[in-house]
Amino acid sequence: MQQDLIKAPARLRHGLRAVLAQADAVAEAVRRDRHAVLLRGKLDVRRAQAEQAAQLAEQFVSADGTGRIAVICPDNLIAPVRDAVRRKLAVILDPAEYARLIEQPEWDEQISVCGTETVKGLEFDAVVVVEPGLIEDDAPSRLVAASDLYVAMTRPTQKLVIVRTKADEKSLNI
Repeated sequence: MQQDLIKAPARLRHGLRAVLAQADAVAEAVRRDRHAVLLRGKLDVRRAQAEQAAQLAEQFVSADGTGRIAVICPDNLIAPVRDAVRRKLAVILDPAEYARLIEQPEWDEQISVCGTETVKGLEFDAVVVVEPGLIEDDAPSRLVAASDLYVAMTRPTQKLVIVRTKADEKSLNI
């Protein structure tokens, strides 16, 4: 799939590189310690994703309803990532603030965990992109993969964080 991205239209490739070139706005959290025990690796990755989302929530989300963050991940990871993020928020936030955030309607969530299709056309203060190699691998074609990655990486207005495993880093060289 990585070779397919290289063959993608130059405009999309350059767009992805332009986003990543903004070093001050992009942070990459790579889990280099993924072990052969897949379950342990997945738990470590979920923990890293949840920690990044929680840090961004503390930085950008306000009790007055301002501030939006998104955690963008492959569709098959939305439920486990959402659960991990909520567990982390329950630990670090005041119970009333946690309840306020999780009770928000989906269309007005300040903290969204979703796929690339959901965020098209939207902007967020900060975005965590989870395992972009899996987003690419799950796409039905190379053009859709390039488009999905471009969409995911261009949603933040202030901060982009990319959370990857070592395997994901090998799968997609960005």
